[in-house]
Amino acid sequence: MATFPFQWTESNYLKFIENCTAFFNTNRYLFSGRKEIVLLHRVKDNKFLKGKVKIQIAYFKNGKLTVEYSRNGTTWQEIGVLTGKATKIFALPDTIPADSIFIRMSSSPLSFFQVDFYKFTGEINKKYGKIRGRTVFYKERGNLPGILIQHIDPGFLVPSYKNNLQLYLENKRSNRTELFIQLESETVISRHTLSILPHNKSVVNLHYNLKTWGKKNLNLLITDKKDTLIYNFFFFVPPSFSSDFGYLLSENGDKKIWWAESGYTVSRYRPWPVKRKEITLSSARNEYEAFQLVIFCQRVCKLKNIVISSLEDGPNTLGRNNIKLFLEHYIPVSIPSYYNELPAMYPDPILPLKLPLLLKEGNNPLYVRIFIPRDTPEGNYSGFIRFEFEDTIVQVPIKIKVFNFTLPEESHLRSAFGFQPDEVKRYHHLNDRKSLRVVLEKYYNSFKKHRISPYFPMEPIKVRLDCEKGKIIFDFKAFDSTASLYLDKYKFNSYILRLNYFPKGSFYSRILPEICGARFGTPTYKKLFSTYLKGIVNHLKSKGWLDKALPYWFDEPAEKDYPFVKKGMKLLKEIAPELRTFLTEEPVHELYGYVDIWCPAMGNLNLKIAKERMKKGEQIWWYIAGGPPPPYPTQYIERPSFELRMWPVISFRFGIKGILIWNTNYWTSNLAYPDTFQNPYLDPMSYQRGYGKWKGFIHYWNNGNGRLIYPPYEAFSEDTPVLSAPVSSLRWEALRDGMEDYEYLWMLRSLEVNEDLPCYVKEEIKKLLQKINALVQSPTTFPRNPREWENIRCEMGYFLEKANKYIH
Repeated sequence: MATFPFQWTESNYLKFIENCTAFFNTNRYLFSGRKEIVLLHRVKDNKFLKGKVKIQIAYFKNGKLTVEYSRNGTTWQEIGVLTGKATKIFALPDTIPADSIFIRMSSSPLSFFQVDFYKFTGEINKKYGKIRGRTVFYKERGNLPGILIQHIDPGFLVPSYKNNLQLYLENKRSNRTELFIQLESETVISRHTLSILPHNKSVVNLHYNLKTWGKKNLNLLITDKKDTLIYNFFFFVPPSFSSDFGYLLSENGDKKIWWAESGYTVSRYRPWPVKRKEITLSSARNEYEAFQLVIFCQRVCKLKNIVISSLEDGPNTLGRNNIKLFLEHYIPVSIPSYYNELPAMYPDPILPLKLPLLLKEGNNPLYVRIFIPRDTPEGNYSGFIRFEFEDTIVQVPIKIKVFNFTLPEESHLRSAFGFQPDEVKRYHHLNDRKSLRVVLEKYYNSFKKHRISPYFPMEPIKVRLDCEKGKIIFDFKAFDSTASLYLDKYKFNSYILRLNYFPKGSFYSRILPEICGARFGTPTYKKLFSTYLKGIVNHLKSKGWLDKALPYWFDEPAEKDYPFVKKGMKLLKEIAPELRTFLTEEPVHELYGYVDIWCPAMGNLNLKIAKERMKKGEQIWWYIAGGPPPPYPTQYIERPSFELRMWPVISFRFGIKGILIWNTNYWTSNLAYPDTFQNPYLDPMSYQRGYGKWKGFIHYWNNGNGRLIYPPYEAFSEDTPVLSAPVSSLRWEALRDGMEDYEYLWMLRSLEVNEDLPCYVKEEIKKLLQKINALVQSPTTFPRNPREWENIRCEMGYFLEKANKYIH
């Protein structure tokens, strides 16, 4: 399979581009007049047995795109034509098997359209495991007459215990030649002396090592002491491949056990750490604390059993039922979300651990999560985890400091995260309402434990119109019962207030409502809607639920929408001034005075303007979706999950009152998967849906966008109802850590304004908050190292423990 990654920086330099006269722009090719792109697909020592191409035109004015196939690049056969906006698949004719497949896309005269997607899928005659290619650029300098460099394979170009550069060369000279070869990498210089006979070929393997992430280069020098040839390879190591973290616990033959703080990404083949340190943790009461235990195997091995002890401190015991182990599952990213990420296997879903477990070659990370109940006495607890392999037993100690303070039940950073019950019903194969409610409760319990509020977990408010009498009859019974559970008991701190008979819309489209035939904007409409809205608001107010309501009725308005949005907001304020209006847009002059809660994309917020609006009593929230891209925190699977942990911390730093993500279980797209549904364990990409596009349309919304939880793994191997709980992800867990960090910060800030607090204690708080402010300088400048942040959090914990008597 070859997918043309139009959004990558090397999109117009890929090796399989044979010829191109079309214009490249950002993430698409522009065909204006008679233009063409010729692509060559070839797998060495293989023949193609079958093949097909998928091509998409997303922008079209006129003309046609002709798609042709060739075995040799000279004789062409037409396999299809595209006219207009479309996504089409063209099968190759039965003239293959073929050593090579050429595909030509050409436009007719006077054409004007854009191609933004190309994918070739071919079946070859040999079977391989999973292999991935990568385009790497290098600079060549010097000359070495008579020595032919046939091929250079630079290897993985990420931290890996397998890293080797392979150099294929041939001596064209008539005499034996002595060559000195040197490879310089980040931490290793490899040297090799080669004596090669005349007209002979040779392969040289040179080991190299990489440790940190960022811009890198490899320098390869080949010399015969007279002439020298130098190759400089330039590449980027993404953050998720860094190997400058972790601590070794045990070495036992071909198995190494090591650990790392949560928030780091453990790539499958990174080297094990050398530095040793025991597992030492800290936590408040009513907090989850996690770390990663990694079993490195040099070959496939079997883990028969795991024994977890309780954690003890003298007479006090933290039961083993509070300790949960999960397997970090790797999923295949084929199209990276960001230009300097890599197609590779990344850990994200954390699966319930099932033993015995067949461990793969390389790193096998386990996510270990410990919960500290509210009634746990403070102290220094210790215990162990024992691994029982087929050939050995390894036991590792655990120590955790339980602070003498308790995190609040209610979260003080507000949140609103989308959630689709219909997708749960579909993926869990549920046919009745009772089973659906049982499973949904497991999802909402996950939200509760992660301190995140879903959009609308309640039963809807039932409304009946009596148009003849101009009356509106409400039935709040089902709503009240579920609202009491989720808003009062679960402490969800926000929900989307669904307003019937009120406009809905976005920058793309609008839906205008009617009540009893009265259209929006008419006096009759206003009178009836006023009765409806006041009935809702008065009831919510009487229950204490009004302040948590978010009337989210218009999404991401464009400037053209401002007058319409203003009209709607004005009506809400006239009828129910105590209902705070909400809009997913940055503060703009045109809407000042009409919006109480602004919720822009994180990258669109002007902090100076935000501060001015806060002074006027308005709230600022922000959201992340497919963007903004790094260096902002993202929800991309390829990025370190630690970024999501820092999002609440950054929010605290700049006075942001709430966070929003449009969805948490966006598991499929009816455009990309029109006839079936997507398996997020096999395809992590979030594809576009809606916005007037057609079935088959492909547009990338990035890996993991709107997908923070997974359906149970077994749901894809069973057709019967699956009643299991959702599968969490490293990103979902990191977000919970960040929400808990926010509570640490909130408690510090609350102490700072406590009048009973001694001045010297307030001064300590001030210094601690100043230290945090220095670390979090902007929404793009914040700690990237989980270990660094854990040290700060631990410092906050010890201070809050010391100041516990002042915490109310």
